[in-house]
Amino acid sequence: MFRSIGKQTLPTSICVLAGAVALSLMGFGGIGGRKGERVTKIAFASSRDGEYAIYSMNADGTNPTRLTKGRQPAWSPDGKKIAFSSRRDGPDQIYTMNADGPNQGRITNSGVFGRQPSWSPDGKKIAYVSGRHPNQEVYVMNANGTNQVNMTNNPANDFSPSYGRTP
Repeated sequence: MFRSIGKQTLPTSICVLAGAVALSLMGFGGIGGRKGERVTKIAFASSRDGEYAIYSMNADGTNPTRLTKGRQPAWSPDGKKIAFSSRRDGPDQIYTMNADGPNQGRITNSGVFGRQPSWSPDGKKIAYVSGRHPNQEVYVMNANGTNQVNMTNNPANDFSPSYGRTP
């Protein structure tokens, strides 16, 4: 699915990692979006201030605003929340916050890293990568951090979870 921004047409949901900047486009509807929605915000992680931090800006590149320390931002499907990883309390853990920065809360606490959050299309679950085994595994939890379940459970490294919609 593609969306128009001015005279440009871009994918509805895109995450790009280039150097020290990761981008996440948000057209309220999240992954896959819904027909007729406009991309209005971009969340990205940057080390421009000497540490990884999450920023939000308008889709045309104006008004970049630092939201919090962290990286790997992922918009909730309704555009009201951002899930992200941060090392503020030790190894990377998953946090959520309101899309404009307040109400930050840690939702994983495994003692090892939690990274790469991805919201389910209905916004009720978050998939992420955990290092609580000798290898990386994909877990799914409720959006509030409860009911964490290992979905991959095998000896290989599993990572980069991404929800999608079926037609």
